[in-house]
Amino acid sequence: MYSESIKHKLLATPSKEIVFPAVVKLELLFAANKSRNKKGNNTKVELFLMRFLLVPFDAEACYIYADIRFRCQINDSPVEPNERVGWLYEYNSIR
Repeated sequence: MYSESIKHKLLATPSKEIVFPAVVKLELLFAANKSRNKKGNNTKVELFLMRFLLVPFDAEACYIYADIRFRCQINDSPVEPNERVGWLYEYNSIR
């Protein structure tokens, strides 16, 4: 479901230093809604995300994300939809 390297980065980084764009919440809630335990998994998403800063996915973020995906693609390391968390470190550094 998720990359072990992303899990490791999340666990190794203090939550106050991690920023998630709202689109990550959207994707997590979408996955929760598809599950057999929709209500329980939606609650897990909310509890997980309440430890982190959630920021809007604005026009600036679109350009940053497009650039990161482009660089990954030309280096034969495409960003998987469920691994978009990785680009947040760069997004956070420009905020």
